[in-house]
Amino acid sequence: SGKGTQAELVAKKVGFFHFEMSDLLQKIFKEKPNDPEVKKAKKAFNTGKLVAQDFIIKLNIATIKKIRKQL
Repeated sequence: SGKGTQAELVAKKVGFFHFEMSDLLQKIFKEKPNDPEVKKAKKAFNTGKLVAQDFIIKLNIATIKKIRKQL
């Protein structure tokens, strides 16, 4: 329903950063295909299950740290 598109527009308008979890997951799956945690997350993602909350939190924290370095 265009949620990502709207989020991106709002983020630009008010000066926020916007990132989508599915994009971050796809990126980490490509960057670290042999990492055991990544393999587990990819299996869950590809079978339509929820990716472990601790993995998602770590990914969010890493992304926020990268964004902060850009400021």
